[in-house]
Amino acid sequence: MSLFFKRVFLFKCTLPMLRLTTVLALLSLPPILTRLLCFHKRIRPPVSLLSPSSEAMILAAFPIAWFFGFLYYTEAPSLAFVVLTFVAASQDQHWLAALLGLISCTFRQTNVVWVLYAYASSQLMYLRFRRAAPGAAPPKKLHDPPALVAGPGMFQ
Repeated sequence: MSLFFKRVFLFKCTLPMLRLTTVLALLSLPPILTRLLCFHKRIRPPVSLLSPSSEAMILAAFPIAWFFGFLYYTEAPSLAFVVLTFVAASQDQHWLAALLGLISCTFRQTNVVWVLYAYASSQLMYLRFRRAAPGAAPPKKLHDPPALVAGPGMFQ
């Protein structure tokens, strides 16, 4: 992000600029988390990006996120892009999710695990809730037994 600011706004890469990218990333977390929480609660997100939910504000203000956000300058943008990747993947915007995931991997290479998790989660939702085309046979259901009764012999 500092490189973006340097190229677009002609800002020099200084310590205050690195801290500014961290602050902007931390301030972007509440609206991003609002989208994610609305998806999980299956409710419509607010129309304005400037009205995050109180639950998203609390999650964004967790001490771990704020402490590491100011300790490591890559932590907050990495977290923001990983959550954006998951939000885009959950809304079936896979190209955008792939781009955001690629950007998140430029901050931390270990984010590839979270990118794969976002992809797998979106594909499981597709398999679980897919519908048949009009006039076609209904698709097979996803075999999803409860964890207490699941065993190795249940694979089909």
